[in-house]
Amino acid sequence: MPEKLYPVLERRRLLRDGLRVSAALGGAAFLAACGPAAAVRKGASSTSSSSAPSAAAATFRLGADILPSQLSNFNPFQKTGNWSQIFDYLYDTLLYFSPVDGKLLHRLATGYSWNPAATRLSVTLHPGARWQDGTPLTAADVVYTFKVLKDDPALDTYALWQSIEAVTASGAGGVVFSTKKPFPSLPAYLSTVYIVPEHIWSAQNPANFLNNPPTVGSGPFAFDHYTPGTDILLRANPRYFLGGPRVAYLDILMYANAPAASLAMLRGNIETPGGGIAMPSLPQMLKMPGVKYQLYTNLANFVLYMNNGHPALGDRLVRRAIAATIDHTALIAADQGAAFAGNPGWLPKAFGAACDRALITDSRYAFNPKGAPAMLAQAGYKKGSDGKLAGPDGKPVRLTYYAPASAPAQDKMASIIQQGIAALGVTVTPRFVTGPELTTVLRSGQYDLVQAAASFPPDPQAALFAYFSSDESAPEGQNTVGLNYARYRNPQLDALLARSATTVDTQQRNKLFFSAQQLIAHEAPVAVLYEGAGHIPYSTAKFTGYRTDVPVDSAFSLMAVRPV
Repeated sequence: MPEKLYPVLERRRLLRDGLRVSAALGGAAFLAACGPAAAVRKGASSTSSSSAPSAAAATFRLGADILPSQLSNFNPFQKTGNWSQIFDYLYDTLLYFSPVDGKLLHRLATGYSWNPAATRLSVTLHPGARWQDGTPLTAADVVYTFKVLKDDPALDTYALWQSIEAVTASGAGGVVFSTKKPFPSLPAYLSTVYIVPEHIWSAQNPANFLNNPPTVGSGPFAFDHYTPGTDILLRANPRYFLGGPRVAYLDILMYANAPAASLAMLRGNIETPGGGIAMPSLPQMLKMPGVKYQLYTNLANFVLYMNNGHPALGDRLVRRAIAATIDHTALIAADQGAAFAGNPGWLPKAFGAACDRALITDSRYAFNPKGAPAMLAQAGYKKGSDGKLAGPDGKPVRLTYYAPASAPAQDKMASIIQQGIAALGVTVTPRFVTGPELTTVLRSGQYDLVQAAASFPPDPQAALFAYFSSDESAPEGQNTVGLNYARYRNPQLDALLARSATTVDTQQRNKLFFSAQQLIAHEAPVAVLYEGAGHIPYSTAKFTGYRTDVPVDSAFSLMAVRPV
């Protein structure tokens, strides 16, 4: 893959990631506010605890913390002004990446294959795919959708057209993606692009078309209506090519925040709040009859960024010593257990065979506060008579520690981490700021330590390149062009990433990923606190049939649920 794809790929996500850091770091206080009561829509029967709904008229109620500002448009090409999860219900991608097991599932595509040179990917489409108005969904719609991305690079979130040369139809039921050089990550990226109907969208300007209310899609649910500030009602698409949903309606109830959605779950007003829950409420939820809990690794890490341009943090041994003081078990407990032990080599287990799982339990990278002073001594650091750590130049080590504000769980974690670092004799000054402010200090490099979240597209190459390639960093005093906030530069790692970008053989590619992860673990440019997790409580009291090989609130699962 061209080396310049990932800088553009991630640069376009900077503002979005910054704005959602606070949400990703969760932990808002549990509020007593309650969202709207579930209303019966268009003949859908009540789902009160007194009676189970009939299959013909059942309404599944999903709660979510959605602000009205997130419903200003229903354009799947836009990355702001919408609640992106709704597109999973209304539209289809060619493939679907499941964070539960890291596998690609067929959706509109029934299969795909590469040519021997790995520069042409042929995709076959499901012959029964139709738009919700009955029009057949064909290769022309797929070609049109990717043409939209080509014609307006601002909509091409992952800069795919820097690697794609052409997208052409092969009859009505096949699409061929031609690439400039081997692009082994392409199938994963096909899971990120929702296909839109050419016969409707070609009359619009996709760059500013609000699609409000949503026009026809191809997904398992169709838009019915939106009650401002209350709910979005979707109705089942009985002609869905993968099988019509087993419920009549999907009612998405809006709540102001995760605590309010959690309270609705506790009151039995919804079947699931999805992943947006207030973690302190989880123990009470799990005591409710019929409530189960899906916990899975996802495409995110929680990280302690270390500025490698800092005089002390530029030393690998100092970084390793700090990492050794982090009690990962205590951090996971502070997050109510809704997390997994992190990979010091960076890639989470959601990447399947690309993740070097042996590093997760490698004793060299374990919590080891007693061993940390020896690493510092080897680097020329020692405590003075006042108990303060001083560097080889005799100056005391002082570090400013940034963490998200208004996030009680993360505040608790920050305290745990800071105490471990302070025990080394380091003077730690805490700073609590908003999500956008965290992004600003990370990009500018005006920080020592930052506790924040890192999320990735469904591709291990991008996850490594965006955060550790020298090209994604910047000289001191300038903003990073990508997400190499640690300002880490290593020619050996750059070479591994360049080779893995165009290596087609999966086993060889994973070997390169393993080498990169082992180097990152050894160098510790950042400290991985733990893997982020999908955590979804859901009720089986009134509905059954949830799929757990995918998130239970995904389209694949909700088209399968049925009344008990």
